[in-house]
Amino acid sequence: MHQYLPDKISIFPLKGVIILPETILPLNIFEPRYLSMVENALKTSHRMIGIIQPKKKANKNDLSVYLTGCLGKIIKFEETNDGRYIISLRGISRINIVNETLSEDGYLVAEINNKNYVNDINKLEEKKFIYENDKKLKIELKNYFKIKKIQTDWDYINKCANIDLVDQISMICPFTSEEKQMLLESQNLENRYLLLTSILEMNNRNSGDKNVIKH
Repeated sequence: MHQYLPDKISIFPLKGVIILPETILPLNIFEPRYLSMVENALKTSHRMIGIIQPKKKANKNDLSVYLTGCLGKIIKFEETNDGRYIISLRGISRINIVNETLSEDGYLVAEINNKNYVNDINKLEEKKFIYENDKKLKIELKNYFKIKKIQTDWDYINKCANIDLVDQISMICPFTSEEKQMLLESQNLENRYLLLTSILEMNNRNSGDKNVIKH
């Protein structure tokens, strides 16, 4: 395993939430077990936790999660007057879970590796993003936000290069857990761009169909 990554990590299961390498994820921590998780992570040299989506529960005690998530390093920490923790994570590398156990404090701890995602850290020589001038993402994104009635800063989005938008949009849009997971597991940025555009287009088409009167 890459020398900078731990072999075992605390797991924070969050439905509909993903973090990708080199992105920032703010979190509001209030459950006692996850307050303990953050405290224990801060005591380590790496200050990392794993953000992984839970699977659909078979019962209320089911803690099963997807086998692919992403490590996030705590880069900001604040304790509120009512005992919550406000933290920010920076995405480090996607990971696969080898096995998982329950800690004494009630959160999952997993053995992990990143052998399928070594390029998240060991960056290859940068190449030109082949969809740099493609207009489809922003077109579908505008339609999606209009349909979902999501307010946004279009001046900012229009100024953003496609390469800078892909991961941000993948994280913030209210897609299904399954869609989020596919985006997380995309092999590279180009694949994620194509998948993201396809998901937006499919959502737009399905929403449009609901507004059509059928005979």
